[in-house]
Amino acid sequence: MPRFLALVALVAAVVPVLAADPPKKGDPTGYEAKFADGSVIQLSMLETTVVVASKYGKLTIPLADVRRIEFGFRFPEGIEAKVNAVADDLGSADFKARDKASKDILTFGEFALPAVKRAMKSDSPEVSKRGQDAMRKLEETLPKELLELRDYDVLHTADGPIRGTIETAGFKAKTKYFGDTTLKLSDLRDLRPVGMVANEQFNLEAGKHAKLRWASWHDTGVEVTADTTLDIAVSGKIDQWPQSPGQYPAGPNGSNGFVMGPDAGGGPGFPGGAQQFKSGAVYGKVGEKGALFLIGEAYKAKPTERGKLYIIIAPSHWGNENCTGEFAVKLKTSG
Repeated sequence: MPRFLALVALVAAVVPVLAADPPKKGDPTGYEAKFADGSVIQLSMLETTVVVASKYGKLTIPLADVRRIEFGFRFPEGIEAKVNAVADDLGSADFKARDKASKDILTFGEFALPAVKRAMKSDSPEVSKRGQDAMRKLEETLPKELLELRDYDVLHTADGPIRGTIETAGFKAKTKYFGDTTLKLSDLRDLRPVGMVANEQFNLEAGKHAKLRWASWHDTGVEVTADTTLDIAVSGKIDQWPQSPGQYPAGPNGSNGFVMGPDAGGGPGFPGGAQQFKSGAVYGKVGEKGALFLIGEAYKAKPTERGKLYIIIAPSHWGNENCTGEFAVKLKTSG
């Protein structure tokens, strides 16, 4: 089953990132497209507007006003019917057909999720059990971001995000080596202008983002590429033990205590031979599985990884889930 455009597969196999002549910094026609398997290409968009069906009606948005598009879940052409046919066999009277369907459903990857979720709710105990088994296997193999795909698109503009469904099956674009093409939205996960500058301010609340076991990362929505320079400033103070107000504070650089990293279980206490992380400090990572780096009061550098930027407050070394206070974060990018 093709997972996305054969054209893109060929390009990605040869060169990780291709440019369309290439896009110049600040050029509104220069875009970076990210596909379902993580492949990325650079291209020029031939579209000038995006039509979105939203809760407020149909909106026509100039593409030049869009800072980023996060694409929701879509079936590639013809795939939904194939998935449903296999899912129907989970309840077949023939054992061999049921057993084969349990294996075949997994070959569809994230496109099997809607059918598997329906099977889990089936009135048939066997179909429900097979659905649960399939879901466990998908959770073991699929990245978290694919397991949590939304059924709507998000367009980020200077005036804020817009949620809805883009009313087209594809975007017309131009690539350097293959000329004009159409990008199927079912294959896309993210689209953003090359060199787009972020300038964000937000509060990082300890009550939400200083949980034990590093359980609650803040999604900044900022995509980091090889050329992105992050410039982050953090201020404020949190209380790691509000039961005795003011006795155990921490600033963005953290306190004198240390905690285990998430790979070591992330629970409270000293990590011994494991890598130490400063309790109460502000950390970041690029991508779901990126390495942690200290942000502290100030961070300015080009991360070695690429993907979405996440930020968190290291858990309290006192094992306290109820930290209070917040840090003010100013985030800028250039590149």
